[in-house]
Amino acid sequence: MKNQRVTIQENVGNFYQRWKDYSKNERKGYQTFLGEFFSSFGITFEDPNKLPFEVHTGNGFADAYIKDVVIIEMKDRNKFKTSKDLEKCLPQALKYWEAKGKHVPYLVLCNFDDFIIFDTRDGEKHHIKLAELETRIETFDFLRKINPQFIPEQEAVTKKSARLMGELYRSLRNRIKNRDNEVDIFVLQCLFCLFSEDIGYLPSQTFTNCIRRIKDGEDNSANILSTLFKMMDEKDSVRKKGRFENVRYFNGPLFRIRPEFILDEKEVKLLWDSCELNWIYVRPEIFGALFESAQTKSDRHKDGMHFTSEDDIMKVVGPCIIDPWNDKLSRCKTTSDYRQLHKNLKSYRVLDPACGSGNFLIVAYRAIKRLENRIFNEYKRLSDKSYKEIQDNLGWYPVTNMYGIELNDFPAFLTKVSLWITKKMLINEFKLTEDDLPLEELKHIYAADALKVKWDDVDVVVGNPPYIGYSQIRKARGDEYFDWLSKRFKDHNQMSDYCTYWFEKVLEDVRAGVLVGLVCTKTISQTNSRVASLEKIITSGGVLFNVISHQKWSGEAKVHISIVNFMNKRGYEGRIVLDYNTVKQISSRLKNFATAVNVSQLNENKNLSFLGVSPQGMGFIINKNDYQNLISNNTNNIQVIKKYLTGEDLVQNYDQSPSRWIIDFQDWTFEQTLKYSEPLKIVKKLVKPTREKNRIKKRREMWWRFASESMSLRRKIEGLKRFICLSRVSKYPIFVFIENKNILPADATVTIAFDDYEHLGVLSSKFHADWCNYQASSLKGDLRYTNTTVFETFPFPKKISSSVAKIMEQLDDYRRNTCKKEKIGLTTLYNQMYEGGHVLLKKLHDKLNDAVAESYGFPKNKILVYEDIIKFLVDLNIERFMQQESEESTVQFGKDQILKKAYKNLSKAEKKSNRKSA
Repeated sequence: MKNQRVTIQENVGNFYQRWKDYSKNERKGYQTFLGEFFSSFGITFEDPNKLPFEVHTGNGFADAYIKDVVIIEMKDRNKFKTSKDLEKCLPQALKYWEAKGKHVPYLVLCNFDDFIIFDTRDGEKHHIKLAELETRIETFDFLRKINPQFIPEQEAVTKKSARLMGELYRSLRNRIKNRDNEVDIFVLQCLFCLFSEDIGYLPSQTFTNCIRRIKDGEDNSANILSTLFKMMDEKDSVRKKGRFENVRYFNGPLFRIRPEFILDEKEVKLLWDSCELNWIYVRPEIFGALFESAQTKSDRHKDGMHFTSEDDIMKVVGPCIIDPWNDKLSRCKTTSDYRQLHKNLKSYRVLDPACGSGNFLIVAYRAIKRLENRIFNEYKRLSDKSYKEIQDNLGWYPVTNMYGIELNDFPAFLTKVSLWITKKMLINEFKLTEDDLPLEELKHIYAADALKVKWDDVDVVVGNPPYIGYSQIRKARGDEYFDWLSKRFKDHNQMSDYCTYWFEKVLEDVRAGVLVGLVCTKTISQTNSRVASLEKIITSGGVLFNVISHQKWSGEAKVHISIVNFMNKRGYEGRIVLDYNTVKQISSRLKNFATAVNVSQLNENKNLSFLGVSPQGMGFIINKNDYQNLISNNTNNIQVIKKYLTGEDLVQNYDQSPSRWIIDFQDWTFEQTLKYSEPLKIVKKLVKPTREKNRIKKRREMWWRFASESMSLRRKIEGLKRFICLSRVSKYPIFVFIENKNILPADATVTIAFDDYEHLGVLSSKFHADWCNYQASSLKGDLRYTNTTVFETFPFPKKISSSVAKIMEQLDDYRRNTCKKEKIGLTTLYNQMYEGGHVLLKKLHDKLNDAVAESYGFPKNKILVYEDIIKFLVDLNIERFMQQESEESTVQFGKDQILKKAYKNLSKAEKKSNRKSA
């Protein structure tokens, strides 16, 4: 199917090239046109004497008729120039349809440039330009008796325009060196003009006629385009008559610089194809797509750039902007109320402190102008004034109230252009009498590092901070910037994602009571990132009032996000919503109940769980052949070669056995490694060159050692025949026993130094699974188990019932035998269980949960209630922590009393001596 679509797309592209300049009447070419059109979609007619043309319907002749599929009526492009003209022919096509028994689902009207598709079943009309066919072939799937996909016209045209202008941009950037800034400006000028001639900024066809003259060799691009741009920057008082005398004065910074480029043939064609599109249907967000297409993946990763979909933007703009103003609007009763509301609206300022190419500001501005239009209409309903009089009297919401900060110059400029275009489109849509020209300067949108400048005083903040994880900040922005960041935000926890600093800036620069909506990575609610952001918002008096705790990112990046709306430094009196449900309170963990409080590490669990080793050098890891060669050459090498157990091995291998080996010199001196010359030679060759570039001195100098040797782990499990292990990242935590036979767990695992079924049973129960969900962080939607925040805070039962061990042993036997028999890993096994398979395994887990509940003294009828289990465990954690604090205080008090008594018994000379020493 995919290959067939590619072929059709190529055919349709060739069809467009043959017919794009056709200007004769329909009688002279329509059968050839339709024949090639059908052929492009793979539709052929075996009998040449039965072609579907000039078919008598019983009420006139249809230009084309395919039984039970379509009736097509062709029209002369010279007489029916627009889609509106073409629509007037629909009654004629409907006569043919009625005469044929109303069995045909689709009618098509065509003037060799526009297609109008009429769905006779629901009355919907769909308009497609000839130039758009290549990107909208799914619309004509009905020709092949497949259900068509009527992509919204706006979406389809926008995709093609973004592709064409993106190609032009890349072509100019690659061809014209050392003039990047001029290329940026030139492409933006072209984009603006393409929009302008279709939405009314420029006289119709002004830019298209320029490109036609360039294409036909009548003028060159440097001359004619720079002349047009010059006229757009000249005031009427200095304007001279000539080709562009009807072009108005635009002002703004867009046409002050006028690069002169001689376009090559390919570039002219890209602009000409762009002129063929109807830019009324192009979304201004194309500028963001253009910017994205110009960046390499490494650039986007370095700057943490991700372009947010409008659906996700509305999850911020809706709660922070639209809903509050709708609430105010609903309380207006008189013209005086509406007048005051509009006055307040006109002073309302919106800031996006990481504005990129301006999508958040575009959506926000559009939403506010729609609110304004409602005010105008309500005022008109209550008064005897005309729509124009109301506007002239009240004025308009200014686009200059949009504020933005962006790291790079080009996207900041893109934001301005996007807003100019959006303003004109809204003036047209709402028939506003607001001046569209000259263009505003938009001085409050500028290029800077938002963390280095003081933010303007505004009334709402929305945006999508850069997605850069803590471990990538130094690499992405450099050592100097990383060091500055650490010094600038001294009380900020350094082990947190880059986006958390935006929360710090809100607390520093934004007034109390301002609503803030940010789209962030899901890590915002986890561990150090949570403490550095959401926890600070709440402790400063702010309230999270509308939150989506997690969802998949709608763009290319494979990340999960959280959408957080909050009121800064002040209580919130409205409805509080978490994941579309009303709740009383949202915690900094983005949980939906008030018991979501911080818990503490328990002494009883310390020094029992460990991360595996972290080699930081792939050269340490060897495969089976390398292992066998090293052992056969010298059996003594077994002393420094271990089986390397990874997280993947644990959840994907049916027996959880390691797939590879690793050369391990533990915490040895270099002299100790010399006994094992062959393994050392491998490490020296594959690890040392990389380590010599490492910024950490210890890793450079001790290149034969892992970055983390996990010696505490080794010592703790040394006397155990087996230990508990799990993958740190998985859909659900699965704990298994691993035989302690020359195995070294990787840092993608957590090792727990228990060898009994009692503890394995508690860890495998719903109690610990829910605790993991409550305390763990996440990675791309999977849970990420941390030994400190999950295991060390978990309160085990004081006494574990003997039935827990018996059930867990049965459960473990079932898992091992089933995985071995079916050759599947644990993840697959549990996926199948949650899909309804492995009924016995599910029953064993239910029995295990009951047995663990009995050990806790927890009601069995509440086991399925997540909130009840978490509240119970939180209370138990607090109780245990208070108890350990009390015991430590008692011990310390006892020590102090002994010291005081001993001090009393000292001689005066000894006391004097002690004071001198002090």
